[in-house]
Amino acid sequence: MDERQRSQIFLRRAFAYSKATQLILAGDQPLLDLVDPLAQLQCQTAEITIKAFLLHKGSTTDELAKLGHDLARLARRAILSDLPMSFDELRQLLWINRAYSSHAMRYGPVSVPVSLNEPRSFQIVVSTVLERVDAICNGKSFDPVTRRVAKQDVDIALDIIRRMYENSMETFLRQTGQKP
Repeated sequence: MDERQRSQIFLRRAFAYSKATQLILAGDQPLLDLVDPLAQLQCQTAEITIKAFLLHKGSTTDELAKLGHDLARLARRAILSDLPMSFDELRQLLWINRAYSSHAMRYGPVSVPVSLNEPRSFQIVVSTVLERVDAICNGKSFDPVTRRVAKQDVDIALDIIRRMYENSMETFLRQTGQKP
């Protein structure tokens, strides 16, 4: 099986994870009880989606394994491989990346401040990127990306977002009486 065929398998899995997320969001269970599992599903959808794109672009599974579960590293590689991604999409991926790449959503404690609105907003980002990757991998057209992160600006954008995250985390920890 070549990488393009494997990319289609990854896409099918990403759509399945996305569907599971949508079922949770549409259910009657209070979201507060499901924030961690919901975020885990959303991050897995994002990870598998980006990996599908990278496979489509010629990356090998060995190369992807070296990138691990780090959404920042995956997004950087995808942008450098011509995946159109907006600054806001990249920002939201990085916002949740620290908890995801350290497995905090599975094993806790999650140190990311989450409001009940964020899972819905993050799902829109994940679904948008998934639809875009599906279009690219299957030769379909897609809406242009506004405020697209340019290849030459990807490291600057990542640095800006990291600083935004660190500043907001310090504020959050101070407000909740924890040490920054």
